Amino acid sequence: MPKRKTETVNPVLAKPLTPRQKKFAEEVVLGRCSNTESARRAGYAESSAAVRACELLHIGKFPHVAAYINELRQELSKKYEISYEGHLRDLGDLRDKAAANNQFSAAINAETHRGKVGGLYVDRKEVLHAHINAMSKDDLIRRLEQLDLETDGAIKKVVEGDYKDVSQT
Repeated sequence: MPKRKTETVNPVLAKPLTPRQKKFAEEVVLGRCSNTESARRAGYAESSAAVRACELLHIGKFPHVAAYINELRQELSKKYEISYEGHLRDLGDLRDKAAANNQFSAAINAETHRGKVGGLYVDRKEVLHAHINAMSKDDLIRRLEQLDLETDGAIKKVVEGDYKDVSQT
């Protein structure tokens, strides 16, 4: 008894792409130009490039071209895919390689970035709407005293010293 084919292959999808169709698909996936320009770059005539681009992207007329475009897009997506776990793993690998080569600055930098990805660091930024240059000396002193109170005297601990008023000279 003869064996049956269990899979049927669409003959149109199995049709090999021409070099121009392949080049067109690659240009479309890169996305650096319009579909018409992609057809021109693939070698189609200037006068018919817009029509060829439309036809080649029509899944009913050229399903094998559409399938190739989809395949290229999936490959590109996998190539640049990023995940939390993969990102942490890659940073860890970079840290280990840097440390093994006695590049401790790079290793520390990689580890710091791992910590940021993991949420161990919090960036705190205070956005000021007024420039310090626009403040008068009295306003500046009042603001520093206010900040000193808010930080339990941390500013006075840091800024202990004499200063000379140079605004009058």
